Amino acid sequence: MKKILVFTILLFSFGFALGQSKIIKANPLGLAFGIANAGFEFKTAENQSLTVSGISYNISEINGAGAGAEYRFYLAEEDLKGWHAGPSIGFFSLKDDSNNSATVFSIAVETGHQ
Repeated sequence: MKKILVFTILLFSFGFALGQSKIIKANPLGLAFGIANAGFEFKTAENQSLTVSGISYNISEINGAGAGAEYRFYLAEEDLKGWHAGPSIGFFSLKDDSNNSATVFSIAVETGHQ
C-alpha cells in the first residue's frame, strides 16, 4: 500500500488541475521526512468542492495512517481557486514499536487560499 501511495505522489508531484473541476494534490517534500500524503479535490457545485485525502506517517519508531475530507466554499468567482472556508473531518491512527497507540478523530472549520 505504501509503495502505491509513494508512486502516486511521485507520479503526480505537487499537484495539477484536470480541467477546471478536479485537482490532484501531493506533497513530495514530505517524503524526505517520512510523511506521504495526497488528495483529490473535485467541484460539487458552483464555487464549492469536496476534497478527500490520505496520509501515511513513518518517522523513527512511529507509524500511522489517516484519511480526511473537507468541503470548501470558494469566496471568489473562479472555481477551485482563491479564498475558501468550510468544514472538515479527519481520522488518524498512530502506533510505535513499543505497541503504544493513539487514535485521533477531528471535526473542524478550515479557511485557506489556493
